[in-house]
Amino acid sequence: MSPGIEWSSYVLLSDTKFDSCFWSKFDYFKDEDIAVALSKLGNVAHKASRYPEAIRWFNLALEYGRTKDSAASLLANKAAAFLRMRCFHRALQDCNAILERDGKHLMGIFRKTKALLGLGKYEEAAAFVHEMLKTLNAVSSDKLKKLIEIGETAKTLASEISKDTVDVDMGRLLALKEYEDTVEDIIEFNGAVELFFNDGRKADRGLRATADIQPGQLLMCSKAFAYEKSKKSHHRDRELVSSGEVDNALSLFGEAEDLYVKAAYKIAYQPEESGPEFYKLFAGPELAYLRENSETSQFVDMKRIRSIVQYNCFGTGAGNRISGQVTDTYTAVWTLPSMINHSCSDANASWSNHGDILVVRAIKKIAKGEEIFISYVLPTSSYGYRKQSFKVHSFECACRLCECDKVDEENGIGEKRDELLKELKTLVNGNNWKKISDIVKNLRDLRKSLPNLNACLATDLVHEASRVMYNFQPQKSLELLEKIHNVEQEVGLWRCAVVTALNAIRCCLYLKDTRRTRNWAKSLEKDAIVAYGSVDALKVWEAKSDFQVIADLKSVGIDTFGSKQTRKIPGKAP
Repeated sequence: MSPGIEWSSYVLLSDTKFDSCFWSKFDYFKDEDIAVALSKLGNVAHKASRYPEAIRWFNLALEYGRTKDSAASLLANKAAAFLRMRCFHRALQDCNAILERDGKHLMGIFRKTKALLGLGKYEEAAAFVHEMLKTLNAVSSDKLKKLIEIGETAKTLASEISKDTVDVDMGRLLALKEYEDTVEDIIEFNGAVELFFNDGRKADRGLRATADIQPGQLLMCSKAFAYEKSKKSHHRDRELVSSGEVDNALSLFGEAEDLYVKAAYKIAYQPEESGPEFYKLFAGPELAYLRENSETSQFVDMKRIRSIVQYNCFGTGAGNRISGQVTDTYTAVWTLPSMINHSCSDANASWSNHGDILVVRAIKKIAKGEEIFISYVLPTSSYGYRKQSFKVHSFECACRLCECDKVDEENGIGEKRDELLKELKTLVNGNNWKKISDIVKNLRDLRKSLPNLNACLATDLVHEASRVMYNFQPQKSLELLEKIHNVEQEVGLWRCAVVTALNAIRCCLYLKDTRRTRNWAKSLEKDAIVAYGSVDALKVWEAKSDFQVIADLKSVGIDTFGSKQTRKIPGKAP
């Protein structure tokens, strides 16, 4: 039936109705044959990642597939589509319906376990698999393998969540392939944080600490409300998109449009669970926040959904939290992390996303009751770029960096900085290290009084300059890396500081400066603990050919992964 059928866009639930189907008018179509044909269409849709269409075909097939085996198979397929859409409540309902028909249905058991994991019910999932395995002795070992594996995952996650302190395996997340999809074996965790309202006004909200928090401590590990895996690489220069151009810009990025509709379908399929969770997010200055307990919180409001995605979506690139800028593929909306407010240089937490996982970690000491801030954009972005980004999204930043940049702009220093960076860009692909060194010195002199807030020194361009200098004057490269490193620590770019420390160690090893090598190794340990909670994450770099530095440290008697260095700063349970 309908060979070669393709879907070019999502269609909302009300747009397709099957009140009168052509095959119902002919007696020679048997019900089971119709069910099989419709199921095949559902499978085609599922394979094409068109999960709503797949669900509609499976629902229609269920009207004709009346045997126990047929109904169970269709429900299992439908549950798989719901799982892909993160509609875990609906997937669980279908799996329970399967097991009412056939208590030993393997895919029903397997997908119910996945639904329980998606809902964060780790102990229940582990107990469920344990009980089911007792009844499945007659099933072949090959078919049981996946169920046993997911049961072990559930058991591990249940053990982790029961501890007083929780952390995630950052090495596992860092090793993910680019744009890897759902990560099921990582725990979902919200630590010592709570939502608050400034002066009792709902329109002014944020997150604050409910306990004293140390640098490197895990604050939350969240799984996406709606997530879109990148289908292709987008080559588009970093630019700001004004509010009036957002829709046109997003039309270039099919993933963003898909994300709108995925959120809409999730609310449509499970309104009581998903509607209130999603609609509590800021929907821009026009729509703002939805009134608490609003009757419309369980309806599909596409205008509000589109606005919430635009204002709350996290992109794939480091620092891309302002959705008005089309710099990367729109990947996901995470609800609780979206409540965290912004500061360019005075953020006390940082975020990183890995597939459908978003990790938020403290980068400074945070006292109980203190508000938590992350940086929505890279602090190394130009002041004009940052200021316009914030204007589009109706807020201003008054951090130390913005205040310094504001003064520089008024005094014409910002223009001088732009000219120097423009000239530097023309030189980094050559070998004129002396000219490069002069330009970098001039950049440093523009903010002598606050050198660690000279954010332009931490840009990719200045890093490129340090690499050129390394080829001719490794000592000067090392001196520059030290300045870069100080800036990165000051403005909260701790993951960048890890890479800078590794490059500095490479310089020290080349210069055979053992004392400074040891000092930088200590700094690397600190950087890794703040950035990732543990230096164990550095094993990802050790395995890369570009970073043999960690292995080279052992040649001078420094074991980065020794017992002292492998300490962790986990998150505390609330």
